[in-house]
Amino acid sequence: ADQPEPQYLYLYGSCFEYQNYVAYDVEATQFDKLPPPPDPVIGPSGKKTFHLSFKAPTGEESEDDADPNVLFLKVGSCVPPGTRGQFKPGPGGNYDFVLQPNPPFSDYFAVENGKGAVQSGATQKIGFRYKPPTDSSLQVGGLSLDLLDNIGQWITATVKGTITGGFVPPDMPAAQEVFVELKAYLKQI
Repeated sequence: ADQPEPQYLYLYGSCFEYQNYVAYDVEATQFDKLPPPPDPVIGPSGKKTFHLSFKAPTGEESEDDADPNVLFLKVGSCVPPGTRGQFKPGPGGNYDFVLQPNPPFSDYFAVENGKGAVQSGATQKIGFRYKPPTDSSLQVGGLSLDLLDNIGQWITATVKGTITGGFVPPDMPAAQEVFVELKAYLKQI
């Protein structure tokens, strides 16, 4: 009766089989304000695949918007199993994300901070950048083709990630493999 407005407590948590993990980079917020990210797709071979899709340009973007050509996943390392009392950061694991060759489409993507280490109890952001061609001129032989400005195609590329170190469940491989499918709209005639 002493609270004029209802108060809410939001708790977030995740469970992972291994100590080290990969997840979508989504900020914590009220549950009703942001839809949950999609779960990674686990294929028949047990490999996890994350899907990142860059928005097609609309021409209405402003400079105040976040860079639409960079999307993120996070690599983290949980507290080691059996930790009791005060946790002290320690070694976690290593990660390596490599863009798989698929010319010419893989040339339009890059991985930022794709290799490194993460301490237990911490996370690292991995950036995936779409690099559209800088020349978007639609001039051919002095003729302007501006009416065809939004014509193009969706392109894809695959990134393979390897996560090692930290606690590994019994009878499981020491290295985890994850895949990231990148999709972007390439404006071209």
